[in-house]
Amino acid sequence: MLMFIDGRGTGGSMIATLPDQLDGSEVRALRGWGAYDPIVSHEGVGVVVGLGDDTPGSLLDQRVGVKWLYRACGACSRYVVADARYLTRIPRGLGDEEAAPLLCAGLTMMGAVSMLDGDLSRGDWVVIQGAGGGLGHLGVQIASRMKGLRVIAVDAGHEKRMLAESSGAEVYIDYATDDVEKAATELTGEGAHAVIVVPGSEEAYRTAPKLARPMATVVCVGLPHNDFQLPISVTQSALKGVVLMARKLMLDTQALTIKGAMVGTEEQMTELLQEAKKGTYQSGCGAV
Repeated sequence: MLMFIDGRGTGGSMIATLPDQLDGSEVRALRGWGAYDPIVSHEGVGVVVGLGDDTPGSLLDQRVGVKWLYRACGACSRYVVADARYLTRIPRGLGDEEAAPLLCAGLTMMGAVSMLDGDLSRGDWVVIQGAGGGLGHLGVQIASRMKGLRVIAVDAGHEKRMLAESSGAEVYIDYATDDVEKAATELTGEGAHAVIVVPGSEEAYRTAPKLARPMATVVCVGLPHNDFQLPISVTQSALKGVVLMARKLMLDTQALTIKGAMVGTEEQMTELLQEAKKGTYQSGCGAV
């Protein structure tokens, strides 16, 4: 592995890496979508074998995760130099292959689902688009098992159905064969309390507002190309009372709230790993 020391040249740790994972964003980067480091992966698990200046000595020989945060890519090489401030200790009893997917996919979805804290209550409906994918199925588990939400999974195909339902989805809607908007509305009465958009497809973003009830929350996770604009008409905005939130900035005072989620917090990472150790979450990702 290769990663980068903090810009001041201190506080780094040399890590001998074990399992790594590639996610969709890295696959797109490898195919030429935007500038990227030549060595990929930001979901590495390994053992600290060397310490930089001002690095706590207690980290030496510890099994840690190099997660999706702050110049973290490069975990597919044999060794990586990581900023010690952003390492996460992997709890004993949790396997390397189990921990690695949680360092990016899991933490991203933990952050996304937690965006609904305070807005939704246990038993409320949440639509997760892309629910049968690497991020989506973990989001289903977090939403259903930790938050007590009723999950409507949207994806395509039998394999995605099996993964989403085994992850805790109450209902599966196949967008390739079903009318997603009609099915979701009939099920919920007036739309879901929240929609989490995991795919980076423009069609998913076009569909998301149609699945949400007035006063609902839409959480944006997937990354379309930079020139794509979220398609909400003026009429739709007036009817549903749109609020756009950029970080913590609220641009209106009413309520279809659109939030962006890129990553979770260190506290959420720790909680996620501890729950995974208990068996609360299982990643559908496999070793190759």
